[in-house]
Amino acid sequence: MLSPLAYLLVLRAMQLAPVALVAAGREASIVVGAGFGWLVLREARPALRLLGAGTVLAGIGLLAVG
Repeated sequence: MLSPLAYLLVLRAMQLAPVALVAAGREASIVVGAGFGWLVLREARPALRLLGAGTVLAGIGLLAVG
């Protein structure tokens, strides 16, 4: 039910901001999901997921800076 609303918000964000920043922001959900799995769901061996999430986070930071 909320997916169409989220999609509309992304489309609106793309009208207001550069597409690269909006796309990077959407990928932030990977970081949130990895953190949620590790902290809340107590997933075993989260090292690779957290490493991947950190890589995504670093990419988002690089896009925001430059």
